[in-house]
Amino acid sequence: MSRTSPSSNSPGNLPHTRRNPLSNGFILQVLLLTGLALGLRAWRLGSQSLWFDETFTVFIARKPWLEGLRILVADGVHPPLFYWIEKIFLSLGQREALVRLPAMLFGVLSVPLLAALAYPWVGQRTALWAALLYALAPFHIFPCALRGAMKRVAR
Repeated sequence: MSRTSPSSNSPGNLPHTRRNPLSNGFILQVLLLTGLALGLRAWRLGSQSLWFDETFTVFIARKPWLEGLRILVADGVHPPLFYWIEKIFLSLGQREALVRLPAMLFGVLSVPLLAALAYPWVGQRTALWAALLYALAPFHIFPCALRGAMKRVAR
C-alpha cells in the first residue's frame, strides 16, 4: 500500500526539492546573476586607498604563517583562514585591488550559493529574487564608496 495518494504525485503537488533545477533555465539565470554581481563588484575595485581594517589584513598577511597565527590567536577575534587566503593573493602583488579581491570573490560566489540554498525551501522564483537582491545590494557592492560617504556624514 502506498503512503501517498495518487493525486499527491501530480507535478503541481511536488515539493520544491523534487523539481529539476535544470528546467526553466534556473542555472542559466543564476549564472547571469553571478555575472552581474561580478561586474558590479569588480568595477573600480582598487580605485580607493585602503581603510584601517584592510590595512590590518595586509599587516597580518605579510607576517610569516605562524607569526600571523600567533597574533590572531592573541587577538581572539579574527579567525585565521581569511588572512591566509589573503596572504596567497598578496603574493601576486601589493595593489588595493588584490587586497579586496578575495572578499569580492566570496561576495560574488555568495550569489549562486544563496540561490542554491534557497531553491529547495522557497522554489525557483523566490530563490532568483533573493539572488538578484543580494547581487544588487549596495553594501555588498560598494563598501569603500559607502565608507567614504559615512566618513563625510560623520564630519
